Amino acid sequence: MAQFSNISRSEFEQSLTQQNILPIQIVYAALTSGIIFFAIVISYLLSESHGRQPQGADILFLLSGVHGLMIVTVYSVAPVIFRKLLTANKKPEQPPVSTSVSTIMQKIVAAHIVRMALYEGVALYGLVICLLTVLWGQYPAHSEFLFNSLSAVLFLIMARTTFPTKDRLGSVYSQYFS
Repeated sequence: MAQFSNISRSEFEQSLTQQNILPIQIVYAALTSGIIFFAIVISYLLSESHGRQPQGADILFLLSGVHGLMIVTVYSVAPVIFRKLLTANKKPEQPPVSTSVSTIMQKIVAAHIVRMALYEGVALYGLVICLLTVLWGQYPAHSEFLFNSLSAVLFLIMARTTFPTKDRLGSVYSQYFS
């Protein structure tokens, strides 16, 4: 791969301060906590769901099918978008350019936020189906609708495995910028 920056990975990592990393970590924490709190609300409603009149099973089956397609689509497309955002406006035949760490971090942060927003959208959609399952009285008769919560679990796993640390940001830098 051609070199797009004249900064080495170790120089990049050394120049990263908590001030550079903290904003993206806060975004990750906020996205993750939103999913967790929504799941807690649904869990509470599950315990209080007895005696509701069942309705809307056909719609829930349809929404679950759409959710499955969303999972496949988003988890296939998000890594491509992530790469495109990091490699936009780069031509391999160009010599290394002088790029500041803050400029590179802006690109990395933007790519991370877009990727995580896509993943979170699918997770929220799945949790809304779980919420509707409870509110429409379909639990426990159709507890299979609760499998839609697996996209939230997948989101939490992705958030944990891609949580931005100095080392992970250095890895992204070396893969896309050096």
